[in-house]
Amino acid sequence: MKYRKLGSTDLSVSEVGFGVWSVSTNWWGKIDEDTGVKLLRKALDLGINLFDTADTYGDGYGEEILAKALGKNRHDIVLGTKFGYDIYDKTPRVGHTERPQKWDPEFVRYACEQSLRRLKTDYIDLYQLHNPRLTAIESDDLFETLKELVSEGKLRHYAVALGPDIGWYDEGVASMEERKVATMQIIYSIIEQQPAAVSSPPPASTTPDCSPACPTPRDYSMAPLLKTPSSTSPTTGVSAGANGSHPCSRPSNTSDS
Repeated sequence: MKYRKLGSTDLSVSEVGFGVWSVSTNWWGKIDEDTGVKLLRKALDLGINLFDTADTYGDGYGEEILAKALGKNRHDIVLGTKFGYDIYDKTPRVGHTERPQKWDPEFVRYACEQSLRRLKTDYIDLYQLHNPRLTAIESDDLFETLKELVSEGKLRHYAVALGPDIGWYDEGVASMEERKVATMQIIYSIIEQQPAAVSSPPPASTTPDCSPACPTPRDYSMAPLLKTPSSTSPTTGVSAGANGSHPCSRPSNTSDS
């Protein structure tokens, strides 16, 4: 396994991560807990140390199974989780429709404490806004709360995970330019490459979907995390990207993946 420093953070991560969505939801088939735990432990044995989950995965189960499988290895792994969806609102959900989001300081603190409890840890390495809209990224109260949680030692870094689906250009640029986030998670797969085209040319070069004015993560010391969804691959993983990438299109459907 190869490792790299994650952007401007102090985190050293495996170039291939494990997306816990695949073992904590039944969207692509049921995986029993024993199998999920074995897969997580096998990944660690093979050198993977980056594990990405979210509080919304299985209504918290995506964090609980990580604690069960890898709790004894907490200091050997990098834990990323996500927040922003109100999983505590028990209003019945229809299919994969998107849940309500909440970004007020009180909710963010509550969500963080609940994630810490489920993960059975006292700190989170990478706390990601889950599919934020531009209004959330522009909220000073939200980011002041995140800075406070970092200073309190409950978070090491905060970041964003863009979605649902591909797109969210304005949100990506604002995250980089205004909030200087540590990482930005975006979809990238063999059939979904344009929204997150990863390249190493200078920022002034052009691509078919991005003008020279398009900023890239390398301009902001920000590391892209490239998500390969299970819908286009036998497994779900999160890969630590190397150079500039950018979202450049709009979504076609909604969920809270």
